[in-house]
Order: sequence, then C-alpha cells, then structure tokens
Amino acid sequence: MQWEILVFVIVAAVFILINIFRSGDEAPQNRRRPPLGEPARRPRNDLERFLEEIRRQKQAAAEEAQPVLEEEPTAAPPPRPVPPPRPQWVPPRPVPPPPRPLRDEPVLDVLPAVPVPPPPPPVVFTPPPPVLPPKAPPPPPGPGPAAVKPSPLLADFRALLRSPRAMQMAILLQEVLGPPRCRRHR
Repeated sequence: MQWEILVFVIVAAVFILINIFRSGDEAPQNRRRPPLGEPARRPRNDLERFLEEIRRQKQAAAEEAQPVLEEEPTAAPPPRPVPPPRPQWVPPRPVPPPPRPLRDEPVLDVLPAVPVPPPPPPVVFTPPPPVLPPKAPPPPPGPGPAAVKPSPLLADFRALLRSPRAMQMAILLQEVLGPPRCRRHR
C-alpha cells in the first residue's frame, strides 16, 4: 500500500512542476496587450522583418531616381529598324529513283525431252554358305538339375507379347517409365 501512495505522489509532483514551468513561459505573452486605441499587432518573425526592409529600400531607391526623371526629356529615340523575317526551313522533296532500264533477256529455246535409258539392275551379292563347326558331343548324363521351371515373371511376359493389346501397353509403359520427351533422341 505504501508503494501505491508513493507512485501517486510522484505523478502529482511531476504534473504540478510541468504546469508551473508552462505558465512561466506563457505569462509574458499574455501580459503584452496593446492599448485600446492601437490595433492589435502580431509578433513579427524574421520573414516579415526582411520583407519590410526590402520595401523600405525600394522606396528609397525610387525617391533617388525621381530627381533624374525631372530633367528635360530629350528627343524620342529613333525607332528600331524591323529585322527582316527569318527564312523558314522547308524540307526538301524526296527525289524518286530513276526508272530501271529494261533489259532484253534472251528467250531460251525449249528442247524436246530425250528418253533416258533405265539404270542397270543392281548386282546382288550372295554370300557363301556358312561353315558350321563340328557339333560337340552331348554331355554325359550325370547328377544335375533335372528340369528348370520358368519364372512367373517370364510367363507373364510371354502372355503379354501374345495379346492383341501388347502394342498399346508398350507405348503406355514407355511414356510412363521412360525419359521425358524433351530428353529423347529424335
């Protein structure tokens, strides 16, 4: 409970000190009031002082320039000669290219077609019959595997090759399992 009272006292003290310092700053401005007969003036800033100084300098310069103007005016200056008008640029017209001279091209004579003899028949090369090596004698009967069973995968593959839809399935498998089309050789 003591902390709450201490915090409240500190906040109140800060508030009172701020108001005292503020009222000290604002008091001189409120005390300056013009008398009833004079119009109320705003406080001047640097810009307004500068502009008034410029006005004073212009008025002083105008007063000095007036005695010079009081002298007798001389004859009016002669009028300036009017310069001749500038020539305007006109783009040149494009010149059309000269026409090409017509050439006499020779007329080619058409000759009658000459029949070409048919090419000779191709020479067919027949290789000699191959010489077979002598047959090796059959291995002697002995203990060994009697009969090898084909794997079930091989049996499925043979059945696939015999079916009429084999080509469709082969193309489908190539598309799915093969490389992408952009990487295939053409």
